[in-house]
Amino acid sequence: MRDWDLKSRAAAFAALLILLLMPSVSLSQSVDDRILRALLGSHGQTPLESPPFVIDAKYTLGQALFFDPVLSGAREVACATCHLPIRGTSNAQPLAVGVDGQRLGERRLAGGRGNQTPRNAPDVWNRGHSAVTNMFWDGRIAVDDDAMREARYYDRDDTTIYFESPMGDRIPDGIENLLAAQALFPIAGVDEMLGRPGDYSDSDLPDDHAHLPNELALAAVGASGPVQQKRVHEAMIRRLIAPRLSQSERDQDGELELKKWQKEYRSLASAAYPDIPLDRLSIVELVNAIGHFQQIAFATRHTPWDEYLLGSNQAISNSAKAGALVFFGKGKCAACHSGPLFSDFEFHSLAVRQIGPGKNISSDDLGRFHVTEDTRDLYKFRTPPLRNVTLSAPYFHDGVAATLRTAIRHHNDPLNLAGAEDPEGTHSWNLGKSSSVSYILAAGLKLTEIEIDNLIIFLKTLEDNLADRMPDIVPTRVPSGLPVAALYNRE
Repeated sequence: MRDWDLKSRAAAFAALLILLLMPSVSLSQSVDDRILRALLGSHGQTPLESPPFVIDAKYTLGQALFFDPVLSGAREVACATCHLPIRGTSNAQPLAVGVDGQRLGERRLAGGRGNQTPRNAPDVWNRGHSAVTNMFWDGRIAVDDDAMREARYYDRDDTTIYFESPMGDRIPDGIENLLAAQALFPIAGVDEMLGRPGDYSDSDLPDDHAHLPNELALAAVGASGPVQQKRVHEAMIRRLIAPRLSQSERDQDGELELKKWQKEYRSLASAAYPDIPLDRLSIVELVNAIGHFQQIAFATRHTPWDEYLLGSNQAISNSAKAGALVFFGKGKCAACHSGPLFSDFEFHSLAVRQIGPGKNISSDDLGRFHVTEDTRDLYKFRTPPLRNVTLSAPYFHDGVAATLRTAIRHHNDPLNLAGAEDPEGTHSWNLGKSSSVSYILAAGLKLTEIEIDNLIIFLKTLEDNLADRMPDIVPTRVPSGLPVAALYNRE
């Protein structure tokens, strides 16, 4: 056994012994940093490494696409509609509202119309980090490690990233990362951004966008699955870039008859991809730009917790240190919320009560089972990363926990708390869900309210200095001239 293994095991044993002998730490008691650091060493906690914040042409294109409602069928929903920076890159709603809603931020159902998406909009912090292996609550988009290993077995120079996704082997070549792969799907999602063939854009929009048919949804008529998605993606390129206008769409001199905003997108795309002719641009370049923007803009930086890990004992309070002892000790949080992003990116059941219809079903959400069809995955959802978790309420796959305290209390006693019917009396509990609860939590954690207080204070140290970067993240305008889906509610 190597020396570092011996030291690590000794530190872990010492930390565990001290924790077992140690009473609950109150908000006012001090914590021995040597004890905490020994415990952190046993869990392999190291400061988070994030990419430098560099604004280049690809970032600028991705930023425009992320905040521009022109990417949706009826030009009413942007990526940022459900992933608002000011709401922790979620949207402060249990279930996001997609097409036909009202407002660009914190969207609401409009007069009986509109669609709630089946699940809570997850935050997008650090999703470009190498530790991230899958996306969405059910992990339906993931890095296909087996395919990558097989490809590299035959070709050692193959650097292609292979993905598991609902598009199967029809996912386009050249997708750079999981963030880009994920961006392929909301654009073609009927309830998220696409809408329906009979939709028209609002007549109150700027002239270039008012009362226009939803040609993205029309392009998908008669198709389903990957074919439908491909048609929507091709229609999106025609809308934004207009690479191959027919003769009837050209002016008298044969020049392309472009809107001012289309010219701006062409300019942004040419700057981001100078080696790719405009008539060869595809959805791949667009989603790669969106992924690049998110990778830079939403990487967390300079948190008090990282400062503590770098050696500054004064970076966090005694209460936060006491909360860290709970997190990595009695609370068993680090059993699943592990690593630099505080997630194992695996799937676990907490028997969370259901609100809303759930995905692909009218009574409950079966979680990971919808992807694998393996009964062992019933009611399991991916462990959410916790950096900036204090900014992205509500919590769980359906947003049923309005506060972080409510979410922690559920972890503390899932079998008793999960069975409580919600005030509206919707479905929430069954025996199958009860038996699915993770063994880590099934017996209950028996955390005291003081320990929960400390735990929340600790999680607060995972917040970064987002406000300092906000002017470089949220644009003041987008090329289409549509309202920016960003910071404020707009009626």
